[in-house]
Amino acid sequence: MYLDSPLRGSGGDAQGLDLTIYNSSSHGILAHTYLPDYVRIHFFLVAQLLEIAMSSLALPAPILAGNQRSYSISALWEGTPARTNVDQERQLLNLVLPPWQRPPSWGLDQQVQFIEGIFLGLGTGYYVINGRDYDDQGHDKPMSGWLIDGQQRITAIARFFHGEISIFGGIFFQDLSLGDKRRRFNNLIFPCIEMDYTNDEKVLKELYRRLNFSGTPHTEADLELLNA
Repeated sequence: MYLDSPLRGSGGDAQGLDLTIYNSSSHGILAHTYLPDYVRIHFFLVAQLLEIAMSSLALPAPILAGNQRSYSISALWEGTPARTNVDQERQLLNLVLPPWQRPPSWGLDQQVQFIEGIFLGLGTGYYVINGRDYDDQGHDKPMSGWLIDGQQRITAIARFFHGEISIFGGIFFQDLSLGDKRRRFNNLIFPCIEMDYTNDEKVLKELYRRLNFSGTPHTEADLELLNA
């Protein structure tokens, strides 16, 4: 709905203000009436404020913007790793964890189930990293290569690769044949969204918050229903 309120009279006097009300859904004039001046002025001002408010509404730019990479699982430990810049950062294979990320939280059973799921064809999901950039000496810039989402899964992969956990009742990574390592683990695609490098920590924190705090954990009742 919008209002058309031309001033009538001379000298900008509000006397004789003609209020016409339009409605886009009916494609025409709903009402045309003469009201007391203060009512007409009130409606006119409200309409102007609504128009200003509606014109200021806009969708924000994406915060998860970058390139979708088809990296193999083994890319997590092969090649040149990103390096920590401050003591509070933590190294995780070739990636760096921001100082404000929590420690690993998955238990052993969760880690084992995730690794077993890879061998069962259930996939890996994707992980998100801040792109890498370098200073004039070739060193990683601050926040370069930060892992924003995927810590729990990549921690499980690291522990399996280093022989710290076993799957399917006692199979360790080193027990696998070279063919099984390559075909069923190392060379499988672990999709990655690699952001354009940014040193805006507020953006990275907001992205982490939205990726990691929006889920609803299963309750005990949910699990009982699943196991019934």
